[in-house]
Order: sequence, then structure tokens, then C-alpha cells
Amino acid sequence: MRRPFASVLMALACPLAAQAQTLVIKDWQAVCDNTRTCRVVGYQRDGDAAWISVLFTRQAGARSGVYGELSVGGNPDAAPAPASVRLTIAGKPAGTVALERQSHHAALAGGVVESLLKALVANAPVTATSGKGTWRLSGDGAREALEKMDELQGRTGTTTAIVRPGSAGADAIVLPMSAPTVRAVRIGAARAGDDDLAARIVTMIPHDDDCPMLDDSQSRQGQAPRLWHLDANRVLVSARCHAGMDDAGAGYWIANLRPPFAAQAVTLAGTGFDGASTLTSAQRSRCGADQTWTWNGFQFELTASSGSGLCRGGSWDLPLVITQVIPAN
Repeated sequence: MRRPFASVLMALACPLAAQAQTLVIKDWQAVCDNTRTCRVVGYQRDGDAAWISVLFTRQAGARSGVYGELSVGGNPDAAPAPASVRLTIAGKPAGTVALERQSHHAALAGGVVESLLKALVANAPVTATSGKGTWRLSGDGAREALEKMDELQGRTGTTTAIVRPGSAGADAIVLPMSAPTVRAVRIGAARAGDDDLAARIVTMIPHDDDCPMLDDSQSRQGQAPRLWHLDANRVLVSARCHAGMDDAGAGYWIANLRPPFAAQAVTLAGTGFDGASTLTSAQRSRCGADQTWTWNGFQFELTASSGSGLCRGGSWDLPLVITQVIPAN
């Protein structure tokens, strides 16, 4: 079973992600990436089959506003994908919102965003209707998630705060950070005997519950371990870890070229390596996460990380790590 993207407040263990944090509380999630842009996303109550989701995005800095988007999907009492919905915020009509046909998303006008924020802070009802269908946005956890965005951007007590505004000046509001730059380094060419060496290294990797196929050479038939030379003394080795529809993936380890191999995992859910410098994990389930590592000549550095939110419909792009990668020569 695919793990949720995030369930607790955390800071990623990566220098590039020192500012990246995420908080899940009840029906809401707050995600701030390493450039200090924050996103807050909310859903219907857990178990409600009629799914609705709202995403608020705000960059760091005193002059940045809040950008809002809406996503509406399946409802047992209505067509699976309505072309438009009528919003009601705190008991008052807020107009009709047209949804994009493929994504079922829509950008929200500034006035609607402002009304939504005020209603959610007060835990007032927010609904969308279309024909016989009604979608109810949960307010449980909204205030806390929005307050966390204020806190992480240094807005609490200032005129720009959503939850606890005040008269404090803008000095405490954090400035946006530029995405770090990482220079990719191309790995070495293949050598004779690489296949045999890959098999030897894989057999020496200890058991790991997150890579069940590692211990079963029979189940790996047809997908033999592979090996790439990173430098004069280290190699990258891959072997199949999972074969399920929702969690297919391979393990990738950095190991010594000679015994003791001392293999150390980069990921146990990899979905591709370009053979040059880029390793990816692209889990496409509705609550999956995508990650990219780039070989910088010393290590595979995490250069991109994002999730799609909670497993309740309405897939969003919620970045945690953003970098500028300079391609290898």
C-alpha cells in the first residue's frame, strides 16, 4: 500500500530542503517548499464520496497575495465531472465557477478567495452544487493549516496574516529564497563484467521490508540487477523491489566497487535512471509522490520532491524541493 505523502510536521533531511515543511491536520494540509512558497489544501470530510478540494498558494514576501484554485469531482448524486458548480460561502451565494474539462480544476477570483479564507478561519460552511449534487468542503483543520502558513512565512501579527492579523510591520515577514543550483555530473561508461558484479553486490544487501523482492531471485527473473560506474571507486546498482500496480519500483544503491561493497540505498521506489546523472521515483497513484536525485560527482542529491496531497481526489502538485539543475556536459 502506498504511504501518504505526509502525515506529520516534518523538515526533510536534506540541505536543499532546510525550509521545506508539511503539516497534515484533520482534513487539511499545509506544505511549504524550500523557496518559502506555501500551499494549503483542504478537502471534504474523510469518507465523503463527493470530493471537493481547494488549494491556496502564497509566495513569501510582504507584497504577495493568495492565489486560490478549486477542484470538484465524483459525486454519487451527480455527473462524475460537472462542467461548473455554484459556490455558497458562509450561507451566501458566491457565483458560478467553470471547471476545466480535463483536470476539473478552476482558478478562483480574488474576491472568492478572500471570502473563502474568512469563512474557513471562522469554520463557516462552504458548499458547491451542480444539478442534484452537493459537495461540502470541510473546515476541520483549515484554521490551523492557514495559521501554519502564516507562521512559516513570518506573517503572524502583521497586516498580511490570514488568521491572526495585527499592526506589526513587515520586518518579520520572510523573503522568498531562490531555488538552489545543482550541477549534474555524467557517470562513467559500462565495463566488462558489470552484470556479474551487480549480481554479487545485490546478494550482499541486507534484508529490507521496503524491498520484498530483494530476497527473492525467482521473482526478479527477467529484470536482472544493473550497474553503473559513478567514479573510480563507486557504482550505482539497481534491483527490482516491488511489482504491484500501485507500488512498482526498484531499489537503487551506491556501493563500493570492491568488497566490502557496503551498499547504501538512495531509494527503494525508483522508477528510472537515465544512465547519465538523473534518478527518479514517479509514483502515479492519486496520493503518490515524485522525487528526483541528481549525481553531483559526490552523491545523489535530492533536486525535486513533490506530492499530490491527501488520498481524497483532487490531485495537486505540492512541491517540497525545487532546484535549478545545470545539465551534465
